[in-house]
Amino acid sequence: MTSSAGKITVFSVHPAPAILLAIVGREPAVQLNLGGSVALQIRTMAGERYNVILPANADALACRDAAIEVVGQPAQSAV
Repeated sequence: MTSSAGKITVFSVHPAPAILLAIVGREPAVQLNLGGSVALQIRTMAGERYNVILPANADALACRDAAIEVVGQPAQSAV
């Protein structure tokens, strides 16, 4: 089984309701809800989408930064 971790193209942080609305009618995404109002969205070159819902913007940014440390800077990273 190959991992797509090294193929991340976008990290973005958004208010969770916007992310949830964006998912409707689009390709499915894996969602991990840790109880909050901010979502970290991760997209891979393979088209996979992951949403991590976190309690605060600082948590989402810390999660994003930790992921970037592991896989390196993606082609695009938005806040």
